[in-house]
Amino acid sequence: MQYEELVKKITDEVLKNIGSFNIRKTCWDNVTDKDLSFGGTLKVFSDLLGLKNIDVVMGEFKKGEGLKKHYHIHPTEEIYYVLEGEIEVTIDGNKTTVKKGEMLYVKPEAIHCPINTKDQVCRILFILSPRENKPPVIV
Repeated sequence: MQYEELVKKITDEVLKNIGSFNIRKTCWDNVTDKDLSFGGTLKVFSDLLGLKNIDVVMGEFKKGEGLKKHYHIHPTEEIYYVLEGEIEVTIDGNKTTVKKGEMLYVKPEAIHCPINTKDQVCRILFILSPRENKPPVIV
């Protein structure tokens, strides 16, 4: 699936509930990377979508890439939805694998760390609520 198609699908679903803002012409390459020095590539769509209480982030991870071990300050909750590939996620010391089409919930303040251990690129939609006003805490 092309990134532009993926962005359209995501925004169509989000926009059903937040109004008529139209970003159909927006594609992955037009969204600024979020540089948190985590690893992989992260693109934040929240501001573009005008979201006030939800962070929508897309991540792309090649083999060996992932995010540093971190947690989000309470009460931020996070959902991972794997769009392509699979990702190994460690949450509070417990490892699990999340595959294409599967979701994973990360509770507030849980220490977590996703990493792509496969040869195929992994693309993930991260949804966090409420939006963070401070960066995640790296441990």
